[in-house]
Amino acid sequence: MAKQEKTNSTASERPMPVHPDPDKETILLRYPEDGSVKAVSNLIQDNKGNQEIVTTDPTTKNQPAFYQKRDSLFIANFFKNMRAQMQDPAKMPELYIVSFDKVGAVAADLRKLHEDPKNEVLLETAKKYRTYTQNLEKIIFDECRMPKAELAAAGFDVKQMEQDGIFKEMELGKEPQKLYPLKSKLNEQIQMDGLYAIKAVKNEYNEIGFELQSPLAIPEFEQDATLSIELSAEDKKALAAGKTLERPIRHDGEYCVAGFNCTTNRMTFIPCREIQAPEYVFNARMSEEQQEEYKRGRKVHLDNCHYYGNDNTFSCDVQYDTHTRDYRTTGHHYQRPYVPDYLARQLDDTRMRMLLAYEPISGKGLTDRNGMPLKRDICIDRNTNGVTYVSLRRMEQEKAQAQAQSQQQAGKQAAGAPVQSENDMHVDNDIPEQSQSRGHRR
Repeated sequence: MAKQEKTNSTASERPMPVHPDPDKETILLRYPEDGSVKAVSNLIQDNKGNQEIVTTDPTTKNQPAFYQKRDSLFIANFFKNMRAQMQDPAKMPELYIVSFDKVGAVAADLRKLHEDPKNEVLLETAKKYRTYTQNLEKIIFDECRMPKAELAAAGFDVKQMEQDGIFKEMELGKEPQKLYPLKSKLNEQIQMDGLYAIKAVKNEYNEIGFELQSPLAIPEFEQDATLSIELSAEDKKALAAGKTLERPIRHDGEYCVAGFNCTTNRMTFIPCREIQAPEYVFNARMSEEQQEEYKRGRKVHLDNCHYYGNDNTFSCDVQYDTHTRDYRTTGHHYQRPYVPDYLARQLDDTRMRMLLAYEPISGKGLTDRNGMPLKRDICIDRNTNGVTYVSLRRMEQEKAQAQAQSQQQAGKQAAGAPVQSENDMHVDNDIPEQSQSRGHRR
């Protein structure tokens, strides 16, 4: 793999814009050995697999020579191949995705990090812009290639869509969860009014476009003749609950993983051949056999998982999720009581000790991982060692009832009457009524 540096003379041959475009992004490379930072100018790969990176200094005057990030999957594959060919992967440069207008400032902070590696401000900058090949692989539709002008011309409020962040969700191929109004007049007689979900799609030339979907009145799996027969009642129930089917479905001549979009009442089909299985999930390796099962929508069980920097191992089930186009984990069972970091940061020592001792605590004043207030109380489940929701009020009521029953039974014992619990009582309808009051043990 060859590497060459772009000279400033080439950049000067191009017309320089007055201001760097904030809507364009490029790649910064930080080399861990000496902390140097370069901006990518071009990525070259021939049919034989030979690779070449052309770089330039990350300065404003070199901005016309910056490589524009337009195909995330190509970039991911380029650097994955690069790592595979390197004799010493430790020398692999770090990848940062930065908008053109912030290249100079971010590059300066990344250089300083080599001299001051514990500086929190510099580390926060690095964390904000750092990316990895596995993150780039998840981007199916690059936003910069989306023809947003077509949506605006059709009558959609593109500014509102950008504020809602739906184009970022489209990048990952996520199913649309919001409907947008359209008021468009095709001619004097035909006017298209209604609510539509918008999906990004690719044609045979890898060009990105949009598909408009109006919501169906009846779920697609009920009105489609083939699906209504092929899917069982349990399948339909699972789909309506937002789950991904645990078996492939044949659609348009190929096997697909199937899900259901409740917003549009339409089915979602992801071809099995398009699904990339992760090699590792929470630091546990997924075998080749498990990866093949995963690609067909089935759950795979992993043991000895653990979060980064945490030795509390756990097991879980992993399944592809059609809604997020990513894996989803369920059924976590931890080796010992586990409190997520977002909760641990909110708890004082007393409440943390109570939680780790399997005692319930109030959720008042606490927020979930998305910053939303908890509406219920929490405790650690003894079966899974994970945090679960409970109702302190109900538990206190049940405790008070148990104490009242205990006191009542104690009073009967003091009076000399036999004491039995409800579970111990057995009534035989064949015996005389007077003997039923005494009962007997089963």
